[in-house]
Amino acid sequence: PPVEELLVQPPSQRTSIIRHELRRLVAPATVINRVVYDDLPRSTALPPSQLAAMAAGQSSLPPLRFGSSFESGNLKRAIQVFDNEYDLILSNDINTSSYCQWFYFHVEGMRSDVTYKFNIINMEKPGSTFDEGQRPLLFSERRFTWSGLGWLRTGHSIAYLKNSYKRRITKRKKQSADAGTSYYTLTFSLRFPHDDDRAYIANAYPYTYSDLITHVRKKQAECREKGSGDLMVQTLCNTQSGNPMPLLTITGMTRNGSAVPADEIKKRQVVVVSARVHPGETGASYCAKGLIDYLLDNTEHAQWCRDNMVWKVIPMLNPDGVINGNHRCALSGRDLNREFLRPSPVHAPTVYYLKELIRHVKFGEGRSVMLYGDFHGHSRREDFFVYSCGAQKKLEVHGLVVERVFPRLLSELAPYFTFNGSSFKVQKSKETTGRVVFYRQLGVRMSYTLEGSMMGGHGCDFL
Repeated sequence: PPVEELLVQPPSQRTSIIRHELRRLVAPATVINRVVYDDLPRSTALPPSQLAAMAAGQSSLPPLRFGSSFESGNLKRAIQVFDNEYDLILSNDINTSSYCQWFYFHVEGMRSDVTYKFNIINMEKPGSTFDEGQRPLLFSERRFTWSGLGWLRTGHSIAYLKNSYKRRITKRKKQSADAGTSYYTLTFSLRFPHDDDRAYIANAYPYTYSDLITHVRKKQAECREKGSGDLMVQTLCNTQSGNPMPLLTITGMTRNGSAVPADEIKKRQVVVVSARVHPGETGASYCAKGLIDYLLDNTEHAQWCRDNMVWKVIPMLNPDGVINGNHRCALSGRDLNREFLRPSPVHAPTVYYLKELIRHVKFGEGRSVMLYGDFHGHSRREDFFVYSCGAQKKLEVHGLVVERVFPRLLSELAPYFTFNGSSFKVQKSKETTGRVVFYRQLGVRMSYTLEGSMMGGHGCDFL
């Protein structure tokens, strides 16, 4: 697919957006301020008859119809402020009062000759790549039916601004680097490609739990067709709500048509990879998907990876959060990437059993875990980079700091990976993350958080 271009806006664009917001404040009588969608309970929209009655009142345009009653959807409320402008409020992560950044909802009842403006008014992070050229994604059902085109970047007049709404800060959030007293607004305008369509709008390319299960079954079917036993799929554990969390083991089981001896397989080093501990970071799932596809390919390099290593891939560490449209947390309201130090099998079962898996491989089977990598998506930086753990001089091997070898190789092989943008320091707030705990407690020297920008890099595709 073609590389997606960043949106370049004139400096005056931001000034125009701010002036529009000021006019709303000084002339409140001109604002319609009418709720057209309210997720109480989840996914309850006003009936079309009531919306039609509204259209005969203040508005000269029929109000749009909103919804998010689908997997990973998370719109809480839509408020019509002008004929073609809407304020949107996202749902908090379940069992929390915060963590609003991911968005995914659908719109109906639009006109293709009208420019609509959307303001998501309860974003939380103080900065965003939407200020650097990122655009929202749109999927039109009619466009897909007629032309086969799916998700496409769209929108103009995009800005990410601090607004006047104040946040309620809990004790837990006070410890976060993102904790602040204000909300932020993401504002963007767009035209829909068709009248009376159903169009989905999202922060980044969605990747649901159903997408994962479909992909895993597809790879299993492909391996069966080839007569390959290189892929084994297991359920590592069930989530809090009972969803199975897949564990994929990929390694070469045959050579020249004969089974590889079990003793030889046991001598192979193990690489453990996880992704999607944070549900809103959908790019992490595409990275894991790409890794799985690569490892199971018929290329010489993929065969070498299978013949020399055992790959343990957990492509979705937080299925419950993904299903329910959370941005960061599990159903318990906990950030699972802060639970690795002493994970609870009740409140964080996926983290608990991942840690037990690595512990068993290292100390139960006595095998070497060469590398642990945890895929994430980053909403405030460009490019691809890693967070690793610092190493003392005495831990060098042949003059090399082992922890830096893998990122250095990536920077040589991948044009959009930045070694200089990577970090090898451990902040206090990161001491309970997977990469740090596995490094310190379990002795996995090459333990990394693998970050990919939600926007992309200099000339590379978006995630």
